[in-house]
Amino acid sequence: MDETIGFNEAYRTLSGYGCTSREGRAHTLYTRVGLSDEEISSNGVQFKHGMLYFHDEHEISEHDMGEDGTIEENRFIRRRFHAVPFTLVSNPGLIMFNNTKQPSQNAKAILSEILYGMDEKVNAVEYNIQAIEADLLKGQFSGLWTVDYKDRQGPIKKGRVYGDDIDQDAMYGQVAGAPRNNIGIKMMSGDKDLKVNIYRTGNIAMFAGWNQPQDVTKIYEIVEALRPYQTVKG
Repeated sequence: MDETIGFNEAYRTLSGYGCTSREGRAHTLYTRVGLSDEEISSNGVQFKHGMLYFHDEHEISEHDMGEDGTIEENRFIRRRFHAVPFTLVSNPGLIMFNNTKQPSQNAKAILSEILYGMDEKVNAVEYNIQAIEADLLKGQFSGLWTVDYKDRQGPIKKGRVYGDDIDQDAMYGQVAGAPRNNIGIKMMSGDKDLKVNIYRTGNIAMFAGWNQPQDVTKIYEIVEALRPYQTVKG
């Protein structure tokens, strides 16, 4: 998030946004922002959960056959509803989304428009996972538990290696030079090891118990630790 708007101003703007509408190609499209009343803070950093509700339009093409056997193509525009969760972070001015799928990309542009009046001021980040892996092998992090590779030279072109401390296994050397889609590393948090999966496209997943929700303060801790490997997309 562009630092010309602080956390408090962003919160006030979003909490006062209400519901708006605009006319699409075939439908009226609505947008609404909802913010949680829950107060979350950790080490002087504030977090505020929110939900962005919005419509978009999608062109559908269907084929059918008439009584005379002719095939016809019918095109129509469907209105779709999305609910995208996000978290405002006070320092250094972040908006965290649950994933990088297309609805979240659209939500990023909508929130940017609400906050700044233009759709390109909330910028996504990407991770240099090759650099993360290189530093891990130098002892920067506490372990490597998975790599997802592609474009490998040889008969096996892509795949995933999974286990514990896989960089200690001889098989790891066979895929060490292949480009990565994502890698899974272990990071120390206090006296505990966190298992984290990092995607080149900016996604971060923290693995906990199957019934445990993602801890936003831990996710933020991971984001901050990985800041040297971030590139902000323009």
